Amino acid sequence: MLVLQSAAQGTGGEIFVLDMGKPVKIVDLARQMIELSGLKPDEDIQIEFVGVRPGEKLFEELSHTGENFVPTNHPKICRFISQPLSLSEIDQTLQGLRANLHQCAPDEIKRQLRAVLPDYTPHLPAAEPAPSKITHLREFGRQAKKSS
Repeated sequence: MLVLQSAAQGTGGEIFVLDMGKPVKIVDLARQMIELSGLKPDEDIQIEFVGVRPGEKLFEELSHTGENFVPTNHPKICRFISQPLSLSEIDQTLQGLRANLHQCAPDEIKRQLRAVLPDYTPHLPAAEPAPSKITHLREFGRQAKKSS
């Protein structure tokens, strides 16, 4: 229902954040699904814990540094606001990445992507601190423009 209500509020291009209530544990959801199928958890169907895989998240971050939510007329719907990058800045950044794609080692491409996307956590040989702000995207775009 919240999805429909947020769609009705949209005028084009907005991002809405929905308050979905308390989080549900996946194991509890799995048990419920097994029971709803008429079976018994751990007897008819085993639940197997396989651990976190590379790239998997334990929780979702809904915003980045410098980005905010503003309330809407519905108490469980907020609108996400941020300063968008210009199309030319995005294009410059993509041109820089494209130019280096076949010239750099995979780890270097990962470092460049990390400079563009501060929350990207690639598997690199040595741990490196993540960039702190999205302004790295703008700086990367400027560097790409200079090198082309």
